[in-house]
Amino acid sequence: MSDESHTPHTPEHKVWPLAQRRTGLPAEYLRERMTLAQVRKLPATVDVSTAACALGIGRSTLYDAIRLGQSPVKTLTIQRRVVVLTADLVRVLEGSNVA
Repeated sequence: MSDESHTPHTPEHKVWPLAQRRTGLPAEYLRERMTLAQVRKLPATVDVSTAACALGIGRSTLYDAIRLGQSPVKTLTIQRRVVVLTADLVRVLEGSNVA
């Protein structure tokens, strides 16, 4: 039996509900990839889910990179919570190599 009415999942429709709850941002800001203008409007720090959306990578991928010391963005760890500095996220997305 064919299920032709099933619409395959596409990344542009994926929203990170956890990131939306934590940041209070509209769902359109938390699509698989955010625009640079949207990233610039974020608070000074964001959670890893939001940063991953902006980078166009998965949350687990970013957590793994952070754990291995290979994160493309600067992070702060406060107790067990990891946050990403938005200014550094903007720097990476602009393609600047200056740390």
